This record gives sequence, structure tokens and C-alpha cells, in this order.
Amino acid sequence: MIFHSHLLKNLKLPQNSIHLSSTIHTYTHSNLIKLCNLTNTLFQTKQVHAFSLIHGFLPHSISLCASLILQYANFGNLTDSILLFRRSFLHSRTAFLWNTLIRAHSIAGVIDGFHTYNRMVRAGVKPDDHTFAFVLKGCSDFGRVEKGKEVHGVVFKLGFDRDVFVGNTLLMFYGNSGFLGDAMKVFDEMPDRDKVSWNTVIGLCSLNGFYNKALCFLREKVAEAPG
Repeated sequence: MIFHSHLLKNLKLPQNSIHLSSTIHTYTHSNLIKLCNLTNTLFQTKQVHAFSLIHGFLPHSISLCASLILQYANFGNLTDSILLFRRSFLHSRTAFLWNTLIRAHSIAGVIDGFHTYNRMVRAGVKPDDHTFAFVLKGCSDFGRVEKGKEVHGVVFKLGFDRDVFVGNTLLMFYGNSGFLGDAMKVFDEMPDRDKVSWNTVIGLCSLNGFYNKALCFLREKVAEAPG
């Protein structure tokens, strides 16, 4: 049975789709992304992929490509995720698509030895806050502490150490890796903290048996809360 056949029928474009108005093209593109996120099987994902190729949305649409990469990873088909990336990454000028492939490896439970991240850096693509989140999660999941510390150095070099999202990621990396002292240092040096920062450091202290310290942090959190 064809997946959401009525939706695919409504999305169907004429062969000379290049002459469509931008409004129709944008509408169809938006619905393709939604349709991609609704797929329940690998076959359904391939249907959306084929439709996108036939009607010229790929390889130029980075957002659609990213959705398909993640869906393929969800079904354990990292081969097609990588193939999609290779055909589209030249059309992307930011870290977004690289981040997506790094995340896809994590979703599929595949260790790529940080090849994607290393290649991204060598290609001159500047990492962003999401890059560090995905890479550090991989370091934590696969016990690559030295790689995580190396990434921390890049975070500092590029000035992302002042980013609260990246700071929280570093907190969790060191905490999950058993380096509570390093996690505390990261927390102490964070210029800004949010609820995630406080909850993470309190949780790490409790998890490691430092209940009094956890209580102190809780009191500080309450004291810093807006009146």
C-alpha cells in the first residue's frame, strides 16, 4: 500500500515544475518535509525520497535532505543517510547538514570515529553550538574522553565557552564521563546559567553522593531566581 497516497497525489507536480510559481513550490516543499517526518517504514521514506528527486527538490533543499537523513538513520539505514549527505553538502554553506549527519550516526548507534566532525573542520566549515552538542554526546556515549577534551579546546578557541547551551553540554559530558571536578570548573566559569545548568550540576552532585553540595547549589538557584 502506498504511504499517504492521497497526500502524494495532492503533492504531484507537472513535469515542467520549473515553471511553477514560487508559492506552489514552497507549499509543496513544506508538505514534503511534514510527510517525511510521518513515515513509519523505510519503504515509505524511500517513497518520499523518490518523489523529492523526481520533482527537483533534491539535492538543493537542505532542510528536506536533513529530514530524510534523520529518517533513514531512524530505520538503521545509514548508507542512504551518507549518500544523501554527499549529494547535498556542497549546496550547504553552514554546519547544519554536517551536524545532521553527526546526529544521524548517533541515532543509528554507529561509531564513525568522529570522521564526519574531523572532515568538517578540515573542509573549513565553522562548527556551531549544535555541532559541539552532538560531538560531545558521542564522546560521552562512546567513552572518548580525550576527544571530548580536544573539542572543549576548540569551544574555547572559537569563543563558544560563553554560550550557555554549549556550557550545559560540556557539563553533561564531564559529568557523564565521571569527571565531576572538571564539570564543576565548567559550571563555575559559565558567565550565564539557565535552569538546565542548575539542574545538571545539582543532579551530578546528587548522583555522586555530594548531597550537601547539591543542597547548596539548590539554595543558590532559588536565591538567583527572579523575584
